[in-house]
Amino acid sequence: MAKNETSGSTNGAILMDERLALTPEQAFSLRTLYQAKKERVEALQDIDGRIQLAYQMLGIENREMTAGDLGDEDPYLMLKALPAK
Repeated sequence: MAKNETSGSTNGAILMDERLALTPEQAFSLRTLYQAKKERVEALQDIDGRIQLAYQMLGIENREMTAGDLGDEDPYLMLKALPAK
């Protein structure tokens, strides 16, 4: 059951937060999903960092890849210079 609680006021208007009670099962499910999301975000950040390092090693960190083929036969990247900042 939802319960309204006052959280503060802005320009005379009272803002209300709604408290929603959860069952232990619902809390566990949400906790599990949030943990999985956090792990996924952390994994993507790690991969992004590794990709940026690879770009630096190739000397292409200031370019945009527009196409390419990373297969075993004749691999290549098509690059476009990024506008100067």
